[in-house]
Amino acid sequence: MGESLWWITRTWAITAGVVIVIVALLIRFTRWGRQFWRVTGDYFKGRDSTMGNICSSAPASGGWAARRVTGPSPCEPRAVS
Repeated sequence: MGESLWWITRTWAITAGVVIVIVALLIRFTRWGRQFWRVTGDYFKGRDSTMGNICSSAPASGGWAARRVTGPSPCEPRAVS
């Protein structure tokens, strides 16, 4: 079983890398990719992005859950200066 698990892990990692490269090339060099990035780019970029929150949600750091519970609610009205 150990050899099978190693094969699956290695194959998954290679496939994930190839898919990431292909998607990056599509986004960079096709009209559809530029349109996609224009519409969805904020989802992937920046500290407050959804992907940023997912990546920083490691249990050791408190991550997403700790920030959301202790931080201000995005639904509360903000004071106007």
